[in-house]
Amino acid sequence: MRKQDYILVFIMLFLSSTSFSQLLEVGDPGVTFDENKFDPDYPQMEKWVTAGVRGGIPFIENQIIKQTLNDGANSDAINSAINSVSNQGGGAVLLKNGEYRINRTVRMKSNVSLIGESRNGVKCTIYMNNGNAFLFGNRVEKSGIYKLTIQGSWGTPQYDWNIGTNANNELPGNENVSVKFKDSKDCWLDKVNIINSADFPLRCGAEHTTLRDLKVDGVFNKHGGAHGYFFILEGYNLITGCEITHLRHISLQGYGVRYNVVYDNDFRQEISFHSGDDGDNLIENNRITLPSTMPGQNPDYFAVMGPWSTQHELSERPNYVYKIHV
Repeated sequence: MRKQDYILVFIMLFLSSTSFSQLLEVGDPGVTFDENKFDPDYPQMEKWVTAGVRGGIPFIENQIIKQTLNDGANSDAINSAINSVSNQGGGAVLLKNGEYRINRTVRMKSNVSLIGESRNGVKCTIYMNNGNAFLFGNRVEKSGIYKLTIQGSWGTPQYDWNIGTNANNELPGNENVSVKFKDSKDCWLDKVNIINSADFPLRCGAEHTTLRDLKVDGVFNKHGGAHGYFFILEGYNLITGCEITHLRHISLQGYGVRYNVVYDNDFRQEISFHSGDDGDNLIENNRITLPSTMPGQNPDYFAVMGPWSTQHELSERPNYVYKIHV
């Protein structure tokens, strides 16, 4: 195993907000930070407070519903509704309680949001073997999904964890990504379940994304060569209030991965600086549990990990870890 250095700093910056009396959450509009606690020895702090959607995730009650869909609608119907709202200058599409068939990519548009009637009552079930079920693509801005469930149609994975064999490739040839952000900005997921994904529950190759109050559980393809990750691939993203388990890795990885903030989450597995990130990422105030059922070797898991193979690269700069509960 290769050694990864982490610097422990006493940040106490996040939630040092003037807005407690308003019962605001991290990532909401109006949240401010105590700039008196900025430390010139840690200039990264001024970057960390900009992570996530700039200006905050719009309050759901302020979203204007312009299209409503009902139980049984498919991807074509959802895309048609999104396009209609986009052509009206923006707003929201409401999905009433029921099941929605995701049989091709749902393409999010700038200034358009999807809102579920209830988190557990709206089930978007994926029937795709490749591609992305939900895509925030190039130049999409100020778009998000609130309060619904995205789930695979394949049942429950046989294996909870990566056991290091090809048996972890439970859906051969299925490379579907449940949610992908690619070159978008200021987009979000809020109060969304992502359950029993095929290949990746999430790939975030975008900046200023907020991933808040997600419940992510299970992925079928956890075999080698970068499969089965909750995958952060760019910078200035905020991950907060999430519960994540039964994946191959929660990974911040690669060139451009800098100034991400992972704050106040419940992870029932490790989080990794897997290979070649740019450093200056903050992991603060998270509860990380390694279940007894996780494999004990190849790798030997720890709560926060760096590279464990000579095939992987160390972080370009130090990352910062504070107040981890294990």
